[in-house]
Amino acid sequence: MTSLSRRTMVQLMAAGMATPIDVLYAAPAGSKNDVPPNKSGAPFLSDRIARFIAETTFDDLPPEVVRKTKEQVVFLIGRAFEGHTDARAKHINHVARSLAKPQDGATVIGKNFKLFPSDAAFANCSLMRGSTRDDVIWSAGIHAGVITIPSALAIAESVNASGKDLILAVALGYEVLGKLGGARDGWSAPLPRRPTIIFGGFGPTTVAAKLRKLDPSQIASAMGYAANIGIGVPEKGMMQHYYSFINRNGLFAIDLVEAGGVPYSPNVIEGEFGLYRSFYGEMPPTVYSRIDNLGVVWDILTTERKIFPGTGQHAIAFQLLLELLEQYDLVADDVKSLRVTYTSVSDAPARKQEVSNQGPFEKAVEAYSSFPYGAALALLERDIPYQRYKDDLSMRVYNDPEVAAQMKKIDVIFAAMPDKSDRFSILELETTDGRVFRRESETLGIAFGPREWRSWIGEYGKGVLPDSKLERLSDGLVDLENVKSVRDLMVYAA
Repeated sequence: MTSLSRRTMVQLMAAGMATPIDVLYAAPAGSKNDVPPNKSGAPFLSDRIARFIAETTFDDLPPEVVRKTKEQVVFLIGRAFEGHTDARAKHINHVARSLAKPQDGATVIGKNFKLFPSDAAFANCSLMRGSTRDDVIWSAGIHAGVITIPSALAIAESVNASGKDLILAVALGYEVLGKLGGARDGWSAPLPRRPTIIFGGFGPTTVAAKLRKLDPSQIASAMGYAANIGIGVPEKGMMQHYYSFINRNGLFAIDLVEAGGVPYSPNVIEGEFGLYRSFYGEMPPTVYSRIDNLGVVWDILTTERKIFPGTGQHAIAFQLLLELLEQYDLVADDVKSLRVTYTSVSDAPARKQEVSNQGPFEKAVEAYSSFPYGAALALLERDIPYQRYKDDLSMRVYNDPEVAAQMKKIDVIFAAMPDKSDRFSILELETTDGRVFRRESETLGIAFGPREWRSWIGEYGKGVLPDSKLERLSDGLVDLENVKSVRDLMVYAA
């Protein structure tokens, strides 16, 4: 495939064609994309991204992108309410004692105080991340919501932006993250890293730059800050407030740019010592064409809500397993063997090792990513309980002998299936009495429309805020594109 028109790609996506994302973004042989822009005379990548951010308007968003963006905002505000039961909420209460609380600051969801925007973004991210069940841009493996939406809410409130402004900024944040992060998996770096570690800084800088109405030259400079913000040491996985730091630092970077800070290298993405070569030693071949396709195939449409703890890669397989156990009333002793097959054969070896790990686990993060661990819990409890994934658990909990015994029944297979999308999962279960069940899917198939949005906010906000506020908040979120003032809407979130 040498090229696809915008119309053709949109038609493919609308038809549900399982086209590998890198096929869509493959650079034609001999095209200008084979030559780094700084050598060919074409604009630097940071300049191209900056123009896209500055020039894109709400009217450029397809209806399905508007709807999906609203869905993610609703979902993560609900998660923020849920986060009030997590230890992170206590941390926020403690830290807030030493922070300035301006009356005209930004809302901390469910709290009776406001903070400066960067601090509010930090706090709301910690709340949204409380259960670790946020969202993931599947094409890039990036937890995009928690590094875009907290910053977007804080800045939109501080500048009194409209609902349309908020939707546009969030969609752009997901888009930049998806295009850059999808070009190369963080797990394939010489020192494997989760993709959000490498690319996370581009989320808050993108949404804040758009909402603050920075010009293209300012945004291009902000891309330089973004390339330096997200980097973390992945020794234990992620420190507890890691995503929150990305939000806070991203907004501070925008403050520096607006203040006239020294412009950063325009070659920060593709340069000899730029983002990709620093982490991977080379430029991925699809980067330039992915940037060409900003706003063509919107990456937010590949985003999935995390309804289970642990890595989002297992969501479909977990759902198939739980439905099967419920349908046939199966318990652990009924199951002889269980196998899941994933199509993600291109995953780096380090990632494959994590998703198929049967223990014993040395770090909690190893259990988070393991399909056998979550599936063993499902066999034992007919559930995948969040309480078995908490950071403060002792490793004895993760290496529970009963769970370890169940994991021995479970295998993870990687198989190439060119006609299937990379979300396709096959689950095969054999019972001790000889029955064999097979289930397959590439979608969760769980409704989450405006009716569910209202019940979602009501369910998780109950006990945090009065019902009257939750109803007004739900009304505004469902009709977000017609909200004139995000500041007025956020009154009902606290």
